[in-house]
Amino acid sequence: KTKVLSLFIPIEKTTNLLQLECEPKNQLKLVGTLISAISNLDKGDHLILEGFPLFSRITVAIFLSMAALFTDVGLVRPTGDKRLIILSKFLVGKDSSATDESMGSLEKILLEVMEAKEDEQILSVWPVKELVQDPIYSEMVLFNQLTIKEQILLLTEFLEPPQPKPEEQQQQPSKS
Repeated sequence: KTKVLSLFIPIEKTTNLLQLECEPKNQLKLVGTLISAISNLDKGDHLILEGFPLFSRITVAIFLSMAALFTDVGLVRPTGDKRLIILSKFLVGKDSSATDESMGSLEKILLEVMEAKEDEQILSVWPVKELVQDPIYSEMVLFNQLTIKEQILLLTEFLEPPQPKPEEQQQQPSKS
C-alpha cells in the first residue's frame, strides 16, 4: 500500500524557505509527523513525501534516517512549488531493530530540537562528512538546485511578457 504525506508549510511568495525550515516549531512538527508515519507502515509499504524540505543539514539528517528504511528512494524533478520524494518498499516491520535504530535517530534529533533554547535554532546534528558520503547526497544537491530554480521562476513569472495563445498566433496575418 502507498501512503502520501504532505509536508508543505503554507508560505507567502516573499517567505524565506530556509528560515522556515530552521524554525524549531517546524522541525518538531516534521520529525513528529515522520515518526508517526513510520510507526504505521508495514513491510513493503511505499511512502510519498510531498514538500519535504532538504535545504539544511538537520533536514538532510532527518531524511537519511528515514530513507535507510526503504529499498528505493526517488527524488522527482520539482516543478513550480511541487516537490515529491518517493520512498519505496519499506524494509522492515513495526517491531524490527532496524526500525528501532531509525526511530532512535529521529527521536535523538527531536530531543536536540526540544532541548534548544527558545531563540536557538538547530542546524545540524550529524557531521558534514557523514552526510556527504551517503550515496544519495549528490541527488539531493541536484534536487535542491532544481527546487531553487523552480522557486525563482515561480517568483519572477510576472516579469515575463504575456505570451499570445496558440489560437491568436494562427489568426495573425503573416508579414510579406
